[in-house]
Amino acid sequence: VSSSPAFQSSYPNLPPSLFAHLLNKCDCAMAESGEFKVVSYNMLGHHSWYWDDSWSATLQDFPWTERLQAFEHELSALDADVICCQEVTQDMFTSLNARLASLGYIGLHALRHLPEWAFDESWESNQLGIAVFARHSKFEMVEVSHRFARDFLQEAERQCTDVHQISERLLARADSVMVCQLRHKRQGSTPEDCIIACAHAVWWYTDNPQQPISCKPVQIMLMLRAIDDFADSRGLDTGRVVLCGDFNTLPCSGGSTSKYDDTAGYELLTKGFLAKEHPEHPAQHGWALNALEAPFHVRSAYAVAMGKEPSFTSKTSSFTATMDYIFVGDVFEVADVLPLPEECAPCPNEDHPSDH
Repeated sequence: VSSSPAFQSSYPNLPPSLFAHLLNKCDCAMAESGEFKVVSYNMLGHHSWYWDDSWSATLQDFPWTERLQAFEHELSALDADVICCQEVTQDMFTSLNARLASLGYIGLHALRHLPEWAFDESWESNQLGIAVFARHSKFEMVEVSHRFARDFLQEAERQCTDVHQISERLLARADSVMVCQLRHKRQGSTPEDCIIACAHAVWWYTDNPQQPISCKPVQIMLMLRAIDDFADSRGLDTGRVVLCGDFNTLPCSGGSTSKYDDTAGYELLTKGFLAKEHPEHPAQHGWALNALEAPFHVRSAYAVAMGKEPSFTSKTSSFTATMDYIFVGDVFEVADVLPLPEECAPCPNEDHPSDH
């Protein structure tokens, strides 16, 4: 969609446009228009727990001070209005928030820490979390809710026959979604509210009973329930949702390293439905759930704008795949996306401070 003033004045009733970007430079949207830019970024937790031993890159090769400087430079160049981040530890957020505050952002951070877990300060500082940064000149933070996916599993679903205790694995997970009601401030116009959500889903991709792939689509369905519940309780339209994150699900077959295509989560997100015959549906793994139905579905900004997903959003010395997405509700039109590279050296590297 053109962002020129002449185009906008000719078509004043067009829905608000959205610029969706991942991990590179972009132009600033016009403050007078209904456009805004969003970045989604899995930052790779800065602790040895999160760096794979098979990688050619090691934590010692990339001190946090150097990574922080690279992140600041990259995010400053992107000049986004909203930044959604995954794999952000408490220490990472503290230093990153200070840098971004000087650029006009308000930051929010939530750790993956279930309420029943005992507090341990040394462990807590290295635990992963999710973060959202919003440019204050563009958005007012109206309300924020941090929601664990497991809390939206219904009692009837818990009571279904579950041969391999998949539900127990799900209920023990602290994967979550941060849901933000933002008020979009536009010069000369009445402010409008939208929902920005940031999520990080479980990575499991095999039929290992301890880490079952069939847990993932259920968890993603629960994250959508969490967003829908937030929207419904506040009289908001899920068509005005922008959902960012690392969903650890692939857009098509051929990229998985297991015998499963690992596409169930993407199918549920974009179609709102997963048949119980799907190989990754929990019914195929002993948990007798019906077809999974999400309360709403979303569109991938890249698939809308480019007709396909990027070739990859994560590349290491042992793995390459598309698993990070910016999804949008049907009220938004995608004005543009930033093309991602077709090839690059394994990450992290001196040009890219994360493996995403």
